[in-house]
Amino acid sequence: MLYLAPLLTLAGCAAGYLLPAELFPDTGSDAEVGDLQVPSELDLGWVVVGQTGTGTLTLTNGGRANLVLTDLAQSGDAGGPVVTVPEAFDAGDYLLAAGDAVDLAVTFAPTAEGCLSTTLTISSDDPDQPQVDVPITGCGTDGLDASLFLNVDDAWEAWLDGTSFSARGADDYSSVEQVVWKIAPGAHLLAVRGQDTSGWAGLIGGVLMGQDALTLSGDGAWVSTAEDPGEGWEQRSFDDSTWTEAIPCADAAWGRGSSGPLLDLGALWVWSKADYQADGEDTGWFRVTFTVPEPE
Repeated sequence: MLYLAPLLTLAGCAAGYLLPAELFPDTGSDAEVGDLQVPSELDLGWVVVGQTGTGTLTLTNGGRANLVLTDLAQSGDAGGPVVTVPEAFDAGDYLLAAGDAVDLAVTFAPTAEGCLSTTLTISSDDPDQPQVDVPITGCGTDGLDASLFLNVDDAWEAWLDGTSFSARGADDYSSVEQVVWKIAPGAHLLAVRGQDTSGWAGLIGGVLMGQDALTLSGDGAWVSTAEDPGEGWEQRSFDDSTWTEAIPCADAAWGRGSSGPLLDLGALWVWSKADYQADGEDTGWFRVTFTVPEPE
């Protein structure tokens, strides 16, 4: 005789049993729970003693339900990186909706050479990882001497990593100006706004460390635009992907003069558009990222 086992189903039928859905919790990827996503670490790199380095730590809820952040605790070396906790956390638990993110500002102001670290412990109602530790490190350095050499027909203002450091008066393109920085190893952004008051427009410049050129105008790394890019264009976070390579000026109308040493290194006069010979006022915006090597 053939015997048939009773059917085990979630829907009622004449030959089956009913089992409550609670016995089958949804534990797959589609479960509607919060999911905390954070970087495994944050490295602020080198920062010159007496200056302040900055960074951003982003907390993201990659889940399909609200995520409750219950605590942000910092521990580690005295004088290490500091995380600025948003004021909203002061009122208690912080609710992060599904798909949303919150940025935490991080600063590091070393008072001596050496590397220091801080651990940010994040507590939440994420069922898979209710507590996450994120190490944050930064290294203080006395800095290295780097020199900017710049000449713009006719005037310029420049920023290093978003901080304005010099401005030239108008109609003074006859000499190259040198500015010396104490700078940390790593990547840096030089941003220059050049102003032409009349006649031809051009820029020539470079960043040198000793006799070594870290970047020279015309080396393909300088990008530019002739259209006002708006606020924040001098900041490292600005997206310059639509800018084009600075255009070399075909005519050596400026001669050698004080720009001779830059020309000898391979620098070129450049501008933000091809008709640099047009008469009248003109403005060009330039950006270049260069890297200072770590000391051997």
